[in-house]
Amino acid sequence: MQKPGAKKKDEAALLKSPEGFNKGLEKFIKSSQFLLLLPADVIVEYQPILQKRFSSLGIGVKIAKADALRSGDYHAILSYHDPGYLNKVRSDDSKQLSASALFRIEGAPRTTELQPLRREKQPLLPLERRFNELKEITLNQVKDNAFVKLAYHHDTIQESLRVLKEKQDAIKSLENKIAKFDKPYYLTLSYILAEAVSIVTGVSDSVEDVMKGLLRVLIIDDLNKQTIDGMIPLGYNRKHLSVMSTYELHRKYKAYVAENIKDRPAEELTIKDFLKKSEELDQYDIILINYWHFHDENLPITVRVKQKTILSKKEDSQLKKDPKVIEEKSKQLEKQRVEILKQIKQVDEELKQAELQTDFPEEKYQVLIKKRKRILKNFQRYKADFAKNIVAAPKGSKFVLYNVGLLETAQKNQSLRERVEEKYFKIDGVRDFLKSHFPIENELSIPKLKEMLQLAQSRHKAGLVTEQRQDELNALQEKIEQFAKDHGFWDTKTGYRSFLQNHTLNKIELAALGAAIARAQNTLHVYNGPYFEVEGVDVRSDWNSELLAALRIRIAAEGESISTKVFQKFFQIRNNELVTRVRFTKELPTPEEFEEKKFELLIISQEAFSVSDIFKCLEGRNRSANNHIPVLLLDTGRQSVTSEESFQMHLMIGLPENENEEVIPNPPPFQIHSVTDEKSLFSTLAEIFGIPLHLVKS
Repeated sequence: MQKPGAKKKDEAALLKSPEGFNKGLEKFIKSSQFLLLLPADVIVEYQPILQKRFSSLGIGVKIAKADALRSGDYHAILSYHDPGYLNKVRSDDSKQLSASALFRIEGAPRTTELQPLRREKQPLLPLERRFNELKEITLNQVKDNAFVKLAYHHDTIQESLRVLKEKQDAIKSLENKIAKFDKPYYLTLSYILAEAVSIVTGVSDSVEDVMKGLLRVLIIDDLNKQTIDGMIPLGYNRKHLSVMSTYELHRKYKAYVAENIKDRPAEELTIKDFLKKSEELDQYDIILINYWHFHDENLPITVRVKQKTILSKKEDSQLKKDPKVIEEKSKQLEKQRVEILKQIKQVDEELKQAELQTDFPEEKYQVLIKKRKRILKNFQRYKADFAKNIVAAPKGSKFVLYNVGLLETAQKNQSLRERVEEKYFKIDGVRDFLKSHFPIENELSIPKLKEMLQLAQSRHKAGLVTEQRQDELNALQEKIEQFAKDHGFWDTKTGYRSFLQNHTLNKIELAALGAAIARAQNTLHVYNGPYFEVEGVDVRSDWNSELLAALRIRIAAEGESISTKVFQKFFQIRNNELVTRVRFTKELPTPEEFEEKKFELLIISQEAFSVSDIFKCLEGRNRSANNHIPVLLLDTGRQSVTSEESFQMHLMIGLPENENEEVIPNPPPFQIHSVTDEKSLFSTLAEIFGIPLHLVKS
């Protein structure tokens, strides 16, 4: 343990030379702890670069996400928001872009308000030199109008991307809700497609299962991948199933009109004309379009089919087959198909009649079910032969365009059980009874369908806005990139972002350095000579014993074991005044107590508190309006305090300066080592308060 006298010698050595003083001052600054909050989308990229910079400077900065809990004790919290998060900012005249708000770091001091910690005759600290260097670099950068304009437009994009992300999140939420009710919707689409298949192939929809894997289908309903995922379980081939948004369809239609407007009258270039003649859409055999325009409580679905067009994987080889062989095989398949369909129709009619009879024997009903399964098994063999002998139709196929009601189709394809269930669903037990006795593989609930359609219509509207905003952003991004190239802010690997990023990193580093320097300015106390104030009277100009007798003392210690006899004698405190003029506390004063001026002298027992707690207390005093309140540290040598820590306390308690603005080698005392040594304590108190010692003794 170091002796108090040795500490005092070390402190004096630190204060006597500029180099020693700067060393101690720099240690004080580096003891600062800051919290830097960064947006989640840049923290991964910025954190390692900034940590390397802060480490080289010796500044303690913890980096966390902007939404992180701000737990911990920090001297300052710096918050950088990506430019897009800030409001659009312009100067008061609205003509020039404001560079001050771009790349703003909240919690950072104004660089113009920070002055060197020492006077001109003293050398600058390395931290101050780096601060001045970054200050000059960043100021010169924002003087370039092209750079500021680039930053502003990048800000616009970032703000738009943030809004776009919010809308996309809202769409995702709607999609999750839609997924709970979407099965009836996709089942209804499959019924509409079955009807379209019969138009395409010219054969009954009984071969629908085969055609699902052969025909190219495009569904335009703004549900995108969700639609594909909903149709795959119904037997459709993911490879031949495509989706598109109504916004994309409209954009392609506009391009079609622009391409043909010179050669054809505008009234001919309708959406129907586009659907029939678009080369891009020609690849699809069936197109379903849901514009989400409800009409009389129904939802029209536009269907475009390419009639008599059958495509298969073996199209080229099929076209080369002997026509006579194909014709003979086709006749055989047709006879087989007609017979099987006749059998299916017959057994379906028998089953329908059985379901209408409440007393129909269960045994006979099961016999009909098994019979139907056997027929379907034969039909599967037929479909396999059919798939092998499909022949591609010649080019120049006709197009059919028509509308079909979604809800009408759903109601038409409901089973008897589902219609009965929805009619009598309010009667207790009806729904459970029907489900247990008449199971259905694919249920088609109209109420669920209607609920899904309402959610999907909201998703459609949100999707239109999102896609339009994305197009606008893409166009703006292209313009900004060209602007950056024209003005020399372009890198072949990183584009223009590296220029903005480097400026941002410089600004963040500058903010951290500024916060460290500002802390030193706010917490280091310059001693301007003996001074204390009681009830607004300056003792230096009007000292008298009555003012001294009004002075109050706060003693922060573990208990009341510290003797106050010498203080009572010096400040003329009678025994009956002890309660009001001398107060013991186990806690250090708060900044509010300094502001309210609850005392005129503070005595701190060093052994009762940690060094960091004492620093906080002194910082609170120095930030208050009453930073002149004298502080004495009682150092009995029982607590281990380094010479640098002791020096920092001295810096915070008060550094004197003479008229030449130079540090005085012999500062006033700020530590006492005994409260019973009357001669030493009287001398210290008299020097602190500027009271003639002979007047106190008299």
